[in-house]
Amino acid sequence: MFFFGMALLPFIVLVQPSYAQQNGSIRVTFNLPQRLQGEALWRILPNQAWIGPQSFPKPPGNYTVEFKDVVGWSKPAPLNVTVTAGRETPITATYTKITGDLYVGIVPNEVNTPGAMLFKVDNGPWINGQWAFNLSPGQHIVEFLELAGWVRPFPINVTVNIGQETRITGTYTRAVGTIWGRVQPQEAVGAGAQWRVDGGAWKGDGDTAFELTPGNHNVEFKEINGWTRPAAMVVNVEVGKRSSISGTYTRATGNLWVSIEPPAARDAGAQWRVDGGAWQLPAFWVRDLNPGNRNVEFKEVAGWTRPAARNVTITIGQDTRVIGTYTRATGNLWVNIEPPAARDAGAQWRVDGGAWQMPAFWVRDLNPGNRNVEFKEVAGWTRPAARNATVNVGQDTRVTETYIQNGALRVNIQPQEAVAAGAQWQLQSAKALAWRSSGDTVPNVQAGQHQVEFKDLSGWMKPGNQTATITAGQTTQLGGEYRRAVGSLTVTIQPQGVVTVGGQWRIGNSPWQNSGATVSNLTIGTHLVEFKDVPGWTKPGQIPINITAGQTSQGTGMYRK
Repeated sequence: MFFFGMALLPFIVLVQPSYAQQNGSIRVTFNLPQRLQGEALWRILPNQAWIGPQSFPKPPGNYTVEFKDVVGWSKPAPLNVTVTAGRETPITATYTKITGDLYVGIVPNEVNTPGAMLFKVDNGPWINGQWAFNLSPGQHIVEFLELAGWVRPFPINVTVNIGQETRITGTYTRAVGTIWGRVQPQEAVGAGAQWRVDGGAWKGDGDTAFELTPGNHNVEFKEINGWTRPAAMVVNVEVGKRSSISGTYTRATGNLWVSIEPPAARDAGAQWRVDGGAWQLPAFWVRDLNPGNRNVEFKEVAGWTRPAARNVTITIGQDTRVIGTYTRATGNLWVNIEPPAARDAGAQWRVDGGAWQMPAFWVRDLNPGNRNVEFKEVAGWTRPAARNATVNVGQDTRVTETYIQNGALRVNIQPQEAVAAGAQWQLQSAKALAWRSSGDTVPNVQAGQHQVEFKDLSGWMKPGNQTATITAGQTTQLGGEYRRAVGSLTVTIQPQGVVTVGGQWRIGNSPWQNSGATVSNLTIGTHLVEFKDVPGWTKPGQIPINITAGQTSQGTGMYRK
């Protein structure tokens, strides 16, 4: 025993140094704006160095975490934290703002260049950018920097609140002068007369051009049809003063009046226009046209041939008059429908998809060419196919088409057992295919030949498709006879010795049959063949044989001694 114990001592001494205590960690994140994340620090009391937002390993135990001051913010109170071996203890330190921030927007952008120091707060240093951070709550005075060529904003008194952003705007205005302009006469103003400075935006009568730098500026007047504009002028602008200008337009135009004949063309919408402008009503004036040749064009009107475009000469201060004459360019269409019974039933027609028309009715003033004539569906009748009718200028086109009265179809199915088992029929040319029962009638069938189909029925052989000839106004009758789906069976018995001593077969409880006999009219499907007992012989077991419609199936039974 002593020797055994001594042998274990080296093993125990080697294992014991492998055990070590496992640390935990503390991770601190700061609830502060991103721009202040670098200023927030924390440490573990009493003498841990300040560190940023990161994970710091510590042995298990209780610790006190302290947070560093951030200007303008109230730091969190120290926290007692318990570190657990192998786990990270998260802490979120939330600072509370004890100051406010001020945003100063400066316009226009011409003065607010990057790096510009344009304002200061409470007579402090000029500030780069647009934010003054960590201002004490209460009243503050914002002043703006003087800039050459600009009038700076007046000082602004602002109130700053704890934890809030206060926003103000300081607007610089140019140290400039203005030009005030007049345009005459009023007719020219109404026609679009305007003026502008140095190629800038056009201005109207009585408008002012602001923020003009001191010195000479070029003023020009806008060209307008029918007027001669004033000559351009040079205007001197002084700082803080308003210069005035005036320009007078003079007429340089003539007028045009166009009438259209005949009155029916005017009623149909005939119009005219000059130089591709807006369409004008007949006998209407277009005034203040520049002198020279002007192109007069006439509008296309359905059913009419418009006058050719023409040039007219406009003379300053004079009225020019023109007359344009349209000529008809249409034909007429008359459609009759036969027989009278179809008309009485509501048969109608229409041309090119328009309104439905009564039979023997005229549609007039159609454009020449092929026109599509369509006929309305009428219950109990087959309408004529749509067709083209050629309309010629100045002529009457006449068309007559005939509706054909529909008939009906009734089909009877035999035998009754097949009807009871679900035998049905359908008309293949029907708009909506549907199986129908024996004796049903399909009304409103178009006259002519149609195919009748019979439904497949288990255990029965259906009739072949039949052709039904439908006569207008009559009911055509057809008959269809289903036949049972049957087959036959022939069974051979072996060996021949058992046949001579009475070997036989049968199906179910039917009579016994000799070898080679055939049993007919068997229903399709599987039947069991049974064999007769014969002394001294072992009969075969029952055998299943499948019967196929219209065929003779074969079977063999083998007796054994």
